[in-house]
Amino acid sequence: MGKAAFGNTRPHLRLAFASLAAVQNYGALGMPYSVILDAKGAEVQRVTRSIDWTGPEATKILARTQ
Repeated sequence: MGKAAFGNTRPHLRLAFASLAAVQNYGALGMPYSVILDAKGAEVQRVTRSIDWTGPEATKILARTQ
């Protein structure tokens, strides 16, 4: 379902392309749409727009997944 997206820097995170049913379950209205989960699967934040996943904003969001 998913593939590694963050290499060794964040091995618990995965990039996945969901089915339409999964997208509807999260209430996504369009793309890009990201649901960030912590290591236990709890939702941390939703990002409903494009984001630079290597930039400072994403780093701050991803730090909350630990």
